[in-house]
Amino acid sequence: MAAEGEAARGLTEESARWRKIILDNFTDTVFLADTAFRLLYVNPYGAETIGYSQEELLSGPTGRDALDLYMLKEDHVGFLRAWEKALAGESGREQVRAVRKDGKITWLSVLLTPVKDESGAVVAVQGSVRDIAEQKAVETTRDQLAQYLSDILESSYDGVVAYDKDLHITVWNRAFELITGLPRQEALCKPIDQALPFLSEIGAETTMRAALEAPVALTQDLRYHIPRTGKEGSLQASCFPLKEPSGEAIGGVCIFRDTTEQTKASEALRESEERYRRIFDYAVDGICIVSLTGTILDVNPAFCEMLNYTRDELVGGTAFDLTVPEDWERVSEHLRLISESRGVAFECVELRKDGSLVPIEARGIPFIFGGQPAMLAIIRDISERKKVEDALAASEVRYREFVEDISDWVWEVDLEARYTYASPVVERILGYRPEDVLGRSAFEFIIEEDRERCRAVFEQAISRREEFHGLLNRNRRKDGSILHLETSGSPVCDNAGRLIGYRGVDRDITDRVTAEEEKRHFYRTAISAFTGGKLDIITPEEAEALSKPADLALSMRTPEEAVTARRAVRSLLEEHGLSGEPLESFIVAAGEAINNAIKHAGNGEVFAGTRDKTVWVSVADNGPGIETFMLPRVALEKGYTTKPSLGLGYSIMLDAADKVALYPGPDGVHVILEKNLKPERPGPSPLEMLPDTW
Repeated sequence: MAAEGEAARGLTEESARWRKIILDNFTDTVFLADTAFRLLYVNPYGAETIGYSQEELLSGPTGRDALDLYMLKEDHVGFLRAWEKALAGESGREQVRAVRKDGKITWLSVLLTPVKDESGAVVAVQGSVRDIAEQKAVETTRDQLAQYLSDILESSYDGVVAYDKDLHITVWNRAFELITGLPRQEALCKPIDQALPFLSEIGAETTMRAALEAPVALTQDLRYHIPRTGKEGSLQASCFPLKEPSGEAIGGVCIFRDTTEQTKASEALRESEERYRRIFDYAVDGICIVSLTGTILDVNPAFCEMLNYTRDELVGGTAFDLTVPEDWERVSEHLRLISESRGVAFECVELRKDGSLVPIEARGIPFIFGGQPAMLAIIRDISERKKVEDALAASEVRYREFVEDISDWVWEVDLEARYTYASPVVERILGYRPEDVLGRSAFEFIIEEDRERCRAVFEQAISRREEFHGLLNRNRRKDGSILHLETSGSPVCDNAGRLIGYRGVDRDITDRVTAEEEKRHFYRTAISAFTGGKLDIITPEEAEALSKPADLALSMRTPEEAVTARRAVRSLLEEHGLSGEPLESFIVAAGEAINNAIKHAGNGEVFAGTRDKTVWVSVADNGPGIETFMLPRVALEKGYTTKPSLGLGYSIMLDAADKVALYPGPDGVHVILEKNLKPERPGPSPLEMLPDTW
């Protein structure tokens, strides 16, 4: 009996020793606390996780004092909820932020399990804690990247449409809303032929379907007309497949660039001059004991499950049988280090029974098994983490390729407008390499005449934390030449929601601006010559100058206000001596300008005054304006119009006024009519100048 008791005690002691060895070397934190939250045990790894020694934790504060020291106050409620659940006899799990001894914060996943006595009463709580800081970091990086890409898509001038293999729309950015006039809420999740029937009509749907299997992007130039919105124009479509890392196509992306203005400019120029172009879920860690020669001495059920073997199939084999040949040398080195009483941590690839591969993360420590030195390895399957990393890497590659392939310059600036990122396109646009502009202010490249206006727009966007779009500005290239850019940006915030800068794109519109300026100069010269200088096509700055100083300034939004404006103009003209037929005809001309503003723009500003023996009336609106190439017919051909009565109105103005100045911009029309108060007498005829002797 004494011998049996001694053997039982020895078995119990050996079992306890085994449990302690395993727990002391477990790669997760394991602790035991009584119901008053006094720590009774914590394994070394658990103390290491938050930077304390076992002695410091076991002799440290208890209860809520311990929570205040080791955990962020914001997470106390969640931890206490799991604690109370364990005291009630159930397991509870929470994710909390722990405060390390050095003050750093780390994320932990805590599982609290009740420990009961023979009567079933809870006498202690066992905790299993896993460090999930790396998982949280991966999630944060993934979310930031997704937001980054979303911001780029939303601030792009190009329309972006993504679709699945069945051609159902999954992404529809703001730019495509503007191009089509159709809201994304009406298109998402719908088949392309329902959401965008006009794409089927012009052949784009065929290209989008073919792109799912295409090895390269498919490009197509299209002309479109959308009956619902009345919008029409031209698009350049570039469609390419969206693939999984495995190479399987899961859908497609089509980038639509609205080339309407470029096409119009090209066509107009040819007509006139021929010159217009993606945590790990919890997994039970495996435990494997290996001799220093590589022989597998024992394994736990989790390790067997991980590799799809039974214990009998594994014990007696070697670690090399489970490792790919490329890792044999590394496994040998780890066994050598263990023989020198060193711990090692490593990653490698192991073979399942079916031959498939599983990436693992292992921590090996010296261990005595059966009285002989060996290695105990705690092994964790990291397949899910590797998938996340691979997906993240693939997503980063796709993002970089997207940014570097689009023709617009993608940039980021801080709140001082200093560049913190510039895509490679900057070298083509400004002549500077990306590293040449980093840290420099964006305003440094904008010419002095545009600098303050652009700074005001940027500062207003910051104060309102809002986007800005279509900011026209002139920049100086590295070679000193000037180019025209169209700039749009979106606010960028950190994880705490603080505004830290802006991200956006610049588009080079120099060719478009140059073509418009050439057309405007040609038409101004031709129209002025044709009308004997009576009709002058002017700039917005000239129009503003000609509308000062004003004796009369009125705003109008309704037809009734337009009538009031005409009466006020008549009174002013009469006050300055204009009467009779000149007054009546001039009032008719001014009335036409006022009517045009209300009819075609729904609003207008009226100014009137005198200058150099003339009276003048200025009418401005912010309507659709007049296309430059329509100016000759609109202004000079009686009855010609793109809208009711517009052409005839300008003919009336030319007949009644002594001089007409017109700014027909895309942002509205501004017309100034002048009438001489005292017409100059015509000079003598040639016969009257002959001497009497004739």
